[in-house]
Amino acid sequence: MAAETGHEPSRVYTSQNGALHLNGASVFDSSENDISDELDALNGVTAELAILDGVTATTAELNLADNMPANITFAYASAAANVSEVTITVKDAAGATIAGVFNMDVWLSDASTGAGLTSTSASGTVTAKSASGEVMGTDTSKKALRVQTLATGVFILEITDNSKTTFYPCATLPSTGATVAGSIMATGDYG
Repeated sequence: MAAETGHEPSRVYTSQNGALHLNGASVFDSSENDISDELDALNGVTAELAILDGVTATTAELNLADNMPANITFAYASAAANVSEVTITVKDAAGATIAGVFNMDVWLSDASTGAGLTSTSASGTVTAKSASGEVMGTDTSKKALRVQTLATGVFILEITDNSKTTFYPCATLPSTGATVAGSIMATGDYG
């Protein structure tokens, strides 16, 4: 007896109450999976792919961009009498702290946009907190510094001011030089 060739077993599809069966086995059940939810999820993917249209970067270049500084955050803490510590942290696009040594300009402004230097000088020092980064140079005494973060991507600015002036601390983004301004300090941010 010769074996049959080119013949596939028959397939029986059935549908009942939103469920699809192949030869008696469940293939799809709309009560378990909502097709519209899946299609909505694909809409987001389509939008993300449109963003990438025209990108010609290599894998190595994309990996470099993955760890690129995208933001800076500022956190204020009161310290000793009349001292405020401003923690300046370099972040990636996802909001995670980037471990690395970064150089940036740091200054105190009167404007929420970071435009210009403050018109008021602190009564005491404006410098790096001990063991919290390096001051590489002073551009304007008690107002503007060139600094370097620790290897953790963090720099702590220490401001001593008897008047507890409410400055806007600002910094340049290491990757682009863009200005990032923190929120206004409060007198309670000083010890």
